[in-house]
Parts: sequence; structure tokens; C-alpha cells
Amino acid sequence: MKKLYIIGIAILFIAIMFSSPEAQEDWGPASYIWGYGGDFGIMNPSPYDSNNFCVEILSDYYYGDYILAYHDYEWNDSFIELPGDSINLDGYNNLAPFRSYDGAKLYFCSNRPGGYGGYDIWMSEWEGNQWSVPSNLGPVINTDANELGPTLPIDEDEIYFFIGHDNIEPYGYNIRGTIYKSDKIDDIWISPQALPYPINVNNRQIEPSISSDGSLLYLSSCYPEISNEQLAYVSYNNGNSWSEPVQLNDNINMFYWSWWLDSLIHGDVLSVSIDSSSTSLLFSYLSCPSGCIDYSCYNSQLIVGIDEYKPVPENISLSAYPNPFNVNTIINFSLSQSSYADIKIYDLGGRLVETIYSGFLNAGLQRIDYKADNISSGIYFVRVETSDYCESIKLVLLK
Repeated sequence: MKKLYIIGIAILFIAIMFSSPEAQEDWGPASYIWGYGGDFGIMNPSPYDSNNFCVEILSDYYYGDYILAYHDYEWNDSFIELPGDSINLDGYNNLAPFRSYDGAKLYFCSNRPGGYGGYDIWMSEWEGNQWSVPSNLGPVINTDANELGPTLPIDEDEIYFFIGHDNIEPYGYNIRGTIYKSDKIDDIWISPQALPYPINVNNRQIEPSISSDGSLLYLSSCYPEISNEQLAYVSYNNGNSWSEPVQLNDNINMFYWSWWLDSLIHGDVLSVSIDSSSTSLLFSYLSCPSGCIDYSCYNSQLIVGIDEYKPVPENISLSAYPNPFNVNTIINFSLSQSSYADIKIYDLGGRLVETIYSGFLNAGLQRIDYKADNISSGIYFVRVETSDYCESIKLVLLK
């Protein structure tokens, strides 16, 4: 009888884990990458290059301080310190790595000397074989509070981060925070502002991750209806505001069977990080199946080519980013209602170059990755046509 009970629970776990009736993005099953239990914790995985990611170590298991490291996807139990000895400063904590989408800069947080109190955001530049001595982002961004979790879009003209409201020693799953944003104008950061409702609700919003084009904001949060469960969400940029965050599907916000609680519960998603194409998600996951804390890193792939986002945004026009572009650009537009759509590329003379999509789309914000492999540099137009929608914008291709 006990064996049948366990099998029944296992089937329920699988059914829940791979179902996502309310998911707005179709994230595939999570692949386990790396993890340890007990006092050795890992957090904040962030893409580093095509095969590796940065990760934060929350223990003195190896080095005595939090460190930044990268780890090869093909390995199971190894990590390597970042090249250069100025990132992981001995005797101080180094947290929350974010490598810029162009690979040229590494942003992270540290309580090292030279800051303005608490944890500050620092930046180091890649010198070809190692990282440069980090520089502090300055007193406009950094205060006597704890500034954590930096993330920037590809043009780096804005920065998102959160301010932690708790004693963050050790920095972990029970931290509270508020997400802030600062814009860069003429290479100068302006005073950060807390993102308004519905992003910041209850001081439990942490670890933002902005997509390369600035249209998506991922975060980890305990929103009121979820009580104390720390889960992953995404919000959509509606131009002048952010949509209400949508909970990611159960392949990210996974359930597990807790033997010591004798129940099926959510694990805590401590952080999420999106790659430059917005199709691969790294996240850190905390579970306690037997009463002992287990930290793990996972990866999930977006399994649809065109993302049909909801809720339906308003006043969003056709756009492309980057533009001008070199081979790849992301085309964004919104539909007020579900419709058949044609998306076509025309040259400067009005001749059809190619049809990049023809089919049915649900209402909401659409994002299409356009790869101009087969056409030469020049000026083109992308045109979106539906039964009640028609708009064109200019594209500049520079190869």
C-alpha cells in the first residue's frame, strides 16, 4: 500500500511539474546543471559565454568568502575562478554577477573598501585575458544601503537593481528587497527610482533580469497571493509602464515532495537570468526535501518561436531592436485581438524580399527574432498586416 502511495505522489509530481495552464511563456522542462546541499550554497547563475555561466558561491566551503566563478555546462562538480585576481577580493564578499550582453563588462556587488556603505555595485572591463580592476558606479547609484543584483539591456543606457532591506549575511532566500531603475544620460547615471506598482508591492521583489532589448523584466518575488513562496515572474514593458508580473510556468516554479513536511510544495526560485536571445533561462532553486537546504542551478529553453504574451498591452506600436542591426533584430508589435497575420520584408523600391511569418497569432505582445542572412546591407521595411492592423517601419541592415 505504501509503495502505491509513493507511486501516486510521483505521478502527481510529474503531472504538476509539466503542466502550466496559466503560463504566458512556454518554458521547457528544466535541466539540472549543478548543485550542492548543506552549507554550500550557489545563487545567481548568469550567462558568461556560450558554454559557461557566472555563479555566486554562498559558503566558505572552498574559499572563505562569496566568490564569482564560472562553470562549464559539461562538468558536474567543478568551477573556476574568473580570470584576474581583482574580482574576488580576499576577505570581502563578491555577489550577483552580471556580464553585459556584449561580453565587455562584468557588473557585480561587493562590500570591499572604496564603497559608500553596505554592498555597492562595481564594474570591471574585459582586457582580452583578464578582468580589469573594478570601479565603483558612484554615489548616485550606490548609497549606504545594500545595492544588489545589477542587470542592464544591451545598450547599457539603464540599470536595474534591487536594494536589500535585511541583514544579508548570509545573502540568501529570506532577503527582502525593492527594485530600482536608473537611466544614463550623457554617460552620467541619474538618481534611481523605485519601479512603481505593480512591480514593487510588498518589499519582496529581488534579483531583476532585464532582457537584451529592454522589453522583458524577470524577477524573483513573494507576491501577496503566494504567501512566502519565492517564485519567478516576468513583466512586459508597455512603453511607459510595466505590466502586472506573470508567474512563470511550473517547469521553472517547480514543485517537489517534502518528506519532512509530508506534502507537495513549491521550491524557492532565488534568482532568474535571461540570455541575450531571451530564449534561455538560468535560475537558482532552493528545496528542502529532507529538511536540509539544497541549492541548485537549472536551465530551461523557450520552446516556441514566437512568444504570444498576455495580458494584452495597450499603445505599443511596431518596433525593432537593435535598429540599425547586423544580421539579427527583434521585431515587436501588439495585437488587440487574435488574428491571422502576415509579416513581410520589403526593399527600398517596395519589392517583396521575404515573408518571415504567415499564420494565426493570439492577442498580446508579439516578439519575432528576424535573421537577415540572405540579404545585403541596405534600407528595408518590415510590414505587419492583420484584419484590423497594418503598420510598417524602416530597418537599416549594416553587415
